[in-house]
Formats: sequence, C-alpha cells, structure tokens
Amino acid sequence: MQELLKRCFYDKMTITEAVKFIEKSYGKKVTEKSIKTAKENIKACSNIDWE
Repeated sequence: MQELLKRCFYDKMTITEAVKFIEKSYGKKVTEKSIKTAKENIKACSNIDWE
C-alpha cells in the first residue's frame, strides 16, 4: 500500500486525493499506518512533507 501512496505522491496528488483514488480504484481501505509509513519514506528520500 505504501508503494501505491508513494506513486500517487510523485503523480502530484495530495494525501486525500491519493486515498480516494486508491480506495475507489483498488477497493482497499488505506490505513493510517500505511499513510504514516509512506509519509516517512517520502520525507527520508526527498525531504518533502507530503500534505
């Protein structure tokens, strides 16, 4: 799930847009833990806070 979230980040989506897209397209619930992990990975790699 974190990989999908990171792809959405690099596609210039906000967190809200990414969650809606993933839940609608894949029919899976995005957990807060997945969002937190993705945000931490993005911060570590690109030094950008994803909002």
